[in-house]
Amino acid sequence: MSTSHPHRLPAQAPDLPSSDSWLSAAVEAGQVASFDYDLESGRLRSTRLYRKLFGLPERDGTTWEDVLRCIHPEDRARVLREREEAIRERRGARIEYRVARPNGSWRWLCSIARVVADPEGRMHLAGVEMDVTDRRLAEQALRDGARRKDDFLATLAHELRNRLAPIANSLEVLDRSADSDAAGRARATIARQVDYMVRLTDDLFDVIRIGQGKLHLKPARVDLGGIVAEAIESCRPLFDRARQTLTVEKAPDPLYVDADPVRLTQIFGNLLNNASRYTEAGGRVRIELSREGGSGVVRVRDSGVGIPPEMLPRIFEMFTQVERPAAGNPPGLGVGLTLVRRLVEMHGGTVTAESDGPGAGSTFTVRLPEAIERRRRPRPAVKHAAAAADPQPVPAARRRVLVVDDNPDGAASLTDLLRLTGHDAETAHDGAEAIQKAAEYGPEIILLDIGLPKLDGLEVCRRVREQPGGRDIAIVAVTGWGQEADRKRTREAGFSAHLVKPVRYSDLLDLLATLDAGRQPSKEHTPSE
Repeated sequence: MSTSHPHRLPAQAPDLPSSDSWLSAAVEAGQVASFDYDLESGRLRSTRLYRKLFGLPERDGTTWEDVLRCIHPEDRARVLREREEAIRERRGARIEYRVARPNGSWRWLCSIARVVADPEGRMHLAGVEMDVTDRRLAEQALRDGARRKDDFLATLAHELRNRLAPIANSLEVLDRSADSDAAGRARATIARQVDYMVRLTDDLFDVIRIGQGKLHLKPARVDLGGIVAEAIESCRPLFDRARQTLTVEKAPDPLYVDADPVRLTQIFGNLLNNASRYTEAGGRVRIELSREGGSGVVRVRDSGVGIPPEMLPRIFEMFTQVERPAAGNPPGLGVGLTLVRRLVEMHGGTVTAESDGPGAGSTFTVRLPEAIERRRRPRPAVKHAAAAADPQPVPAARRRVLVVDDNPDGAASLTDLLRLTGHDAETAHDGAEAIQKAAEYGPEIILLDIGLPKLDGLEVCRRVREQPGGRDIAIVAVTGWGQEADRKRTREAGFSAHLVKPVRYSDLLDLLATLDAGRQPSKEHTPSE
């Protein structure tokens, strides 16, 4: 009676090509290592690349045990189980696992193998190994990015709710209280929360614009100390509310840099905001200005919660947040420091973060190239307009204004404001109604939203321009869309100016004062920029 060998297959099993041709073909295919494991003799034949992937000696003669020792301990049992099941079930196998490298690092391999028989019926496990570390790292980066975005959106929703709650409460106070002091506090609260949300939105759009290469600097020669002073003034209420001590160590001489004063103020404002957020009430923040090696240097030091060592390399990445802000402060959105780094780099400078760990505070250092001395007398330093008190709007003559917005509250509140300041105002809530009222009401100015039902604002503008007298109407886009591509579309559609929501009422009154009936602005009016 004949007996069959446990590691031999019937004659009908697929044939194994000669090892030389099989291995040569695999090697020629590219960076793919191949192996042939004779299950009867235990002999493992492999290519040089295979042995290199596992960090094994160059010579052949490798055993399965040699290979197994290189596999990550957490993956070893899984690899063994898959191998045994493939042999038992006479099927193919595909598995990814980690192997140790001689330098102590771990690489990911993808193994694809199947059970085959040679001409004598002996079973072999033959296959290929590919290094897939780069792909695994890219997948992990995508997962991390998706997780950070999810965290960001959740934090954004939390942050907006936190800002909307005091607004809603303050409105109730205004409705119910005859106390002028309480009403004043409510108005101040609303103004503060709205200002925060506007700045948050601006930061988000600025990061997007930088990524798209659409944010352009407007450099001028500026005094770094003056810019820092303006940033401090804008952030002073944060420190006052938290009873934090803010001190400044100025450089002995003026430090001039060639930079965009608006963006520079934004950089230091974000760093100060970050320092206050992550510093306990009653804590200390210090700003130091110095000249070092041809650079103007600004350091923002705080006594706050510090930065864990593992977070330091990623602190400037988008959506990255230190988990624990100071008590009573909501976590940041992970946008402000990203914007700081990108704006600093656009100015040819660098920004770094240092911390001795949790509870040890942190230091952010900005270095900017000092302005090159010119033979001619240097221009006086430019003072950022934001530091000056808001100018009083120029009184506007009485105008006939048509407000077009599909948000009833937005249209009604703006119409009420216009009437309170002496203008005639009417409203429309969709594109078709806007065209009809433009013909019947005869407005001198139309404040026109873009995203309207029935007809969008671009089409409304075109059709109004075609009406008798339509060329003489000043049509102003008042919209949440503020990218350069959006401004280009409104210009091409025939708009006179483009304002981005939420529009400061002083900006709107200033624009109304410049718009005479029958005269368009000489250039695009964008006070919100």
